[in-house]
Amino acid sequence: MAVHRFLWLSVLFAVSSPWLQAVTIWNNGSPDNLDGHAMTDFLQADDFSVGLLSNLTAIRFWNLEASPSDFSGSIFWAIYTDLGSAPGVALLSGTAVPTRTANGAALGFNEFQNDFNITVSGLVSGTYWLVLHNGDPITNTAFTDYYWATSAAGTGNGQQKSLSPPDLNWSSNSSEHAFVIFGDAVVVPEPGAFLLVGAGLGLLLHLRYRRV
Repeated sequence: MAVHRFLWLSVLFAVSSPWLQAVTIWNNGSPDNLDGHAMTDFLQADDFSVGLLSNLTAIRFWNLEASPSDFSGSIFWAIYTDLGSAPGVALLSGTAVPTRTANGAALGFNEFQNDFNITVSGLVSGTYWLVLHNGDPITNTAFTDYYWATSAAGTGNGQQKSLSPPDLNWSSNSSEHAFVIFGDAVVVPEPGAFLLVGAGLGLLLHLRYRRV
């Protein structure tokens, strides 16, 4: 019976394809403590890539702020398509209250690591944009000393759009931002998994035949 149980488990594992694997979808690096970009009177954006069909489950980013009152209490986030190396169309957006962890100080500002969960399902392979803002981007547009910290690890340039005064276009801010995206990647089994299925089923049938 133990052998039978083991074989059935092996077969079930192999045929449960494709399966989800928890991974770091994109790591744009930690703060370089050299700069930051205003997140209250601007929408700030940075690009990331997905290599496999993926679900996004969490965001981590770092910010600089002069005082606790500069933080609105929530973060607006959005995932955009890519349109000529700039954000295109918003696919999904929401508001989250991040878990804030003190991360020292830089440039005379306090630095925080921010973590929050999101639910974005079924992103196909390609380039996308993460857009962040300090609070509601419609009602919270007056400047505060709250900045998305920059990173030296990313490639290319981030983008920003003014909210006060409003601007329809995105423009380069000439820097990369510090952030990490976590999620699940859909992993397709290798051919060996299907060989395991065939071998397991064959052995199960053989054992069943011997008992008859």
